[in-house]
Amino acid sequence: MTTLYGVEWATAAEVVAQLGADVTPAMLADWKRRGLIRGVVVGAGRSRTAYYRLDDVIEAEAWTRTSGMGRPRAA
Repeated sequence: MTTLYGVEWATAAEVVAQLGADVTPAMLADWKRRGLIRGVVVGAGRSRTAYYRLDDVIEAEAWTRTSGMGRPRAA
């Protein structure tokens, strides 16, 4: 993970490692497209890497789990 100005940013692989396999890279991209989370892409060509704001991802995952959207997270 990377911290910039006190905000933690993580790649999709880091998010999956932190939150579990119920959160997928495709899910992150969809949440970003829908405006639920913030993300940035760094680099160009094949070296592009997407970073997601970790606190946004945690909040979106909790909302998805409690709202009945998507499948429930295993305990």
